[in-house]
Amino acid sequence: QAIKHLEQEKKEMNELQYGQEYLGLFLEELRQFFPDELIESSCIKKRPGAIIKGKHFLGGDIARLGNDETTFEILTREENNDIRQVENIAKKKRLTTETEADILSLEKIYNFRGIGIDAGAGSLGVGIFDRLMQNSGTRYKTMAMNNREISIDSEGKKKQRIFKEDLYDNLKGMMERGEIKLLDDNEVKTSFKS
Repeated sequence: QAIKHLEQEKKEMNELQYGQEYLGLFLEELRQFFPDELIESSCIKKRPGAIIKGKHFLGGDIARLGNDETTFEILTREENNDIRQVENIAKKKRLTTETEADILSLEKIYNFRGIGIDAGAGSLGVGIFDRLMQNSGTRYKTMAMNNREISIDSEGKKKQRIFKEDLYDNLKGMMERGEIKLLDDNEVKTSFKS
């Protein structure tokens, strides 16, 4: 009787629901986009001992006073054109003025070649992006990286698609091809698992 019930439930539920309800799997494990083996094979680099100014790029995902973290990812291109993560900084409960000050402090240290800010419509990054565009030291190297964009489907209709998913797909492909090397850091690995 119990086996028939489980078979019926499996037919009526999607994989996520069934896995969480009957297999005791956590939702995070069921939705993990980056496999553990890929994370381990990509997260192999140590933080460099010295900083060579003018060779790095900054990516910022902005949060504020809630539970999300503001993260700064600092990357460089190696001589073989592979990308290497050199730093990961996460901060919680930050005012946007503090986050702007953090970016400007990092700019003094690294003299970034480019600064990408998550500045989609309605995101917290919009205000910081605007302020960086007013700053003569960051104006020409700052760009908005929007999570959403409008695209045209095969029938010529406008549709909204999530740009962040494209970024994840691209990153996963680069990891699979060995084109990006990430920090051997528990916070970075945990972030990929979630």
